[in-house]
This record gives sequence, C-alpha cells and structure tokens, in this order.
Amino acid sequence: MQYIHRPQVHVISYRSSTFNKDFMNLNFGQLHQDTYNLSIRDMGFPDQGSGFYSQRLDYSSWLIFNKAQRVHQNFVETLTISLLAILIGGLSFPISVASVSLAEFIGRIFTLSYISSKGASHPLRIIGLILIYGAIITNNVFAFITASRILNGQNVYQ
Repeated sequence: MQYIHRPQVHVISYRSSTFNKDFMNLNFGQLHQDTYNLSIRDMGFPDQGSGFYSQRLDYSSWLIFNKAQRVHQNFVETLTISLLAILIGGLSFPISVASVSLAEFIGRIFTLSYISSKGASHPLRIIGLILIYGAIITNNVFAFITASRILNGQNVYQ
C-alpha cells in the first residue's frame, strides 16, 4: 500500500479514521461484547499506537497513526516548560515573549510534516524544530531574567 499523507491536523483525526467503527467492530467487536457485554466503541482508546488494537493495522495505517501520535506527544512533553516560560517571561517582556511564542506556534504547524512520507528528514519539520526549541530557549531566558528581577526586588514590569 502506498503511503499517502492526509492533511489532518490533530491526532484525533488520525485516531478516528484509523480506529473507525467498522475497523473496531470487524476486529474486536465480538471479543469486546463477550468480555464486557457491551458493544465496542470507535477511536481505539486506550491504544496509543503499539497496543492490542494496533496489532491489526496494516503497516501504512500503523505508521501514520504513530507519527501523528509522536507529534502530539512532543507537544505534550514541552508544554509545561513552554507555558511556564511564557507566563513568567511575559511579565517583563510581553511583546517579545508573544512574538517568540508565535514563532513556536508556527514551528508546531511545521512539525506536522513529520507525518508525511519524508518523516523526520522533511525540511519543514527541521525548520519547525528549530523554531520550537529556539523559542523555548529564548522564552526561558526571558523567564530567568524576570525571575532574577523578582528575587532582587526589582520591578518586573517595563
């Protein structure tokens, strides 16, 4: 099966098209009914790409879903440090932090290209990662400057 990139943005879109009602019923409907006395639902939860349901996917569907899952997980992994830096750094440098955060947002959109057939070597993904991690580092610098001002009793608002 040829690998085709579908222009879906969210992991939930990939999840709903991969683990649709027909797929779930065909492969797991009777097992689920026998085990829980309930009909199975679509979406394939709690499978995150390498679980019981994913074992029945063809390679292309498995690969696309796992790439989408990885993009989502990368966002989740960096969310806390990014938001803390934005909140703290934004006290002293609101315009700069907002601008850098916009660059991070654009980078997040670019990293969706990881789901394409070029995967990790896609040029937009590489640009996206540079934007994301550059923004996180820059906003953390702003946050550290703001934190040092707070600790030194200085006015953080400019």
